[in-house]
Amino acid sequence: NMSGFVCPKCATETLIFHPSSGGAEAMAASMGVPFLGRLPLDPELMRCCEEGTPYLAGSHSHPDGGEPLQEAIRAETAG
Repeated sequence: NMSGFVCPKCATETLIFHPSSGGAEAMAASMGVPFLGRLPLDPELMRCCEEGTPYLAGSHSHPDGGEPLQEAIRAETAG
């Protein structure tokens, strides 16, 4: 669930897809699966996907360092 864009220079978040009804979170709850969270749009993730290079293995210029995606993965794989 993409939530917004965080500027890599000033760390200001711009909501590109404004929250509407919480549909993804409600759907996850109704299906009994974990909601993985809101991930900021990350141009570096897009570049890695297009190039076929691992995103989490690299160093990141993004202010959050890929932490939202890593948090979602940790939450899903714990326990």
